[in-house]
Amino acid sequence: MAFSLINPNDNILVVGDGNFSYSYDVANYIKEQNGNGHIFTTSLDSIEVLKKKYTNVVTYIDKLKELNHTVVHHIDATNLRNTLANSNFNQNSKLYDKIIFNFPLAPLTKTLDDVKNSPSPDVNIRNRYLIWQFLREAATLLTKSAKSAVLITSKTCKPYDRWRIASLGSNCTQKVPFNISKFNHYTARKVNVVENQKRKRRKIDFSINDAITFVFQPHIVLSRSNSNSDCGKKNAVCPTATTSSTTTTTTASSDNVIKSNRKFFCNLCSIYTKTQFSLDEHFVGRRHKILMGTERKWKLFLTNLKANNDKLPTYQYFSK
Repeated sequence: MAFSLINPNDNILVVGDGNFSYSYDVANYIKEQNGNGHIFTTSLDSIEVLKKKYTNVVTYIDKLKELNHTVVHHIDATNLRNTLANSNFNQNSKLYDKIIFNFPLAPLTKTLDDVKNSPSPDVNIRNRYLIWQFLREAATLLTKSAKSAVLITSKTCKPYDRWRIASLGSNCTQKVPFNISKFNHYTARKVNVVENQKRKRRKIDFSINDAITFVFQPHIVLSRSNSNSDCGKKNAVCPTATTSSTTTTTTASSDNVIKSNRKFFCNLCSIYTKTQFSLDEHFVGRRHKILMGTERKWKLFLTNLKANNDKLPTYQYFSK
């Protein structure tokens, strides 16, 4: 995530911040810019659990508090409003300019009870639900201004690309490359590793060189040509998405090169081909079939959720 996405005067909510090194870097940025922004940074785990996971977590928490920022535990990304309201600081009616969730990852199921209590036995559906529900909750906690946004940073390689993050929330307006070198303290690590494994424990650090920050701005009104796109602004990394049967005006500057090929585009996989024959070959290929299978499972999952909750929206997905 680029610091350019954050205004030093923003009220910021950071969700699931591990050892709080990310929030500490943002706090230093605000201080360097002489801003008056405030950070409310949170974790799902208790401080006791965090101490077991991270050797320096207490140091970062103390530094954040010295800079007059707020640290809160037991905050659930899928139940933000209630868990924030039940926390130890006054959350009632508080809204944020930026709500940030870096590298969201659903916990691994360790026991039979975990499987029964998880939203789905499918790991891709569990992660989609985590992000989708977070975006729904976060949208209600944003200030209704043009600058307000929900920022989600994630890897884009397999299996993260199967979550189709840009399709899970309203108005994904940008995709910005994440540059870890801009941070002095922040380190990302994989924490959903089953403890006490009998086989050799895997290395838990992981590369984030291909990570992207998805910017959601649910309160702005996109132009009609961008209303169905995964990301609509001119400085976005991705081009405006279109259906395979239509051609629209390009919005990203990089689209000029492939403007003539826009009708040979797979919305589901965000892939362009040069000919209709190549596109048809892609539709029967392994990658497309895997994503189609995940889409069908996701649609069925949300259909079942909606059956138990009439307030849930009908999910619109690409059928091909």
